[in-house]
Amino acid sequence: MPNNALWSLALILLLMSLFFNALVRVIAKRGQLSHER
Repeated sequence: MPNNALWSLALILLLMSLFFNALVRVIAKRGQLSHER
């Protein structure tokens, strides 16, 4: 079913965006800690 494929694709994109957002936050925190020292 094309609808099922669309749902799985949307779910994958959502998970990827959440993972990317968390990764960016971790990198930003590391950057701030490095600048403070």
